[in-house]
Amino acid sequence: MIEENDCGKQWTEEYLKKKRKQHRNYYGKNKDRIIAYIREWKRNNSKKVRETNNQYQNKKYKIDLRFNLNSKMSALIWHSLKGNKAGRTWKSMVDYTLEDLKNHLKKTMPKNYTWQDYMQGKLHIDHRIPTRAFVFKYPEDEEFKQCWALENLRLLSARENIMKNSNITDPILLGLLIKLGEKKEMIFGKNRNPSELTV
Repeated sequence: MIEENDCGKQWTEEYLKKKRKQHRNYYGKNKDRIIAYIREWKRNNSKKVRETNNQYQNKKYKIDLRFNLNSKMSALIWHSLKGNKAGRTWKSMVDYTLEDLKNHLKKTMPKNYTWQDYMQGKLHIDHRIPTRAFVFKYPEDEEFKQCWALENLRLLSARENIMKNSNITDPILLGLLIKLGEKKEMIFGKNRNPSELTV
């Protein structure tokens, strides 16, 4: 016999599943119109958007050590690559130099792009295995080293990187990580499943 609470929970889950499907279908049919509307709204409310983003970032910066460290690392690397000489701090956290990083990133340059495109923000530095797959609090942590290893970094167009978000887009890489099985905890951290990082 199903208890009343279980029935309510089951009904709620089914309702939410149905609603999510409806939203996906609606979005699929109206994607361009929705994106145009959101862009227009953001343009007309840029101050509100900026304030909301700043509040979210500041809050996350204070409570999420991994986010804090990743943000600092990204900013330091970006300033160094732009020619700011005050980039020595990040180099002490990894096993490569600024020159090593530049040479590696140039090898991953997407077709029809130049280094100048990166300098202008048309290219982003992407993590092949997303930062959310790693668990760390300090630069000395092994997973921090894995996250920021040269082999895990590449250049992607800004649009492609934003669309990719925190997913692994290379099906071969995802397949290999899933097959690792007993080593997944080392790569993804405790209680994390590589299959959650969808292609």
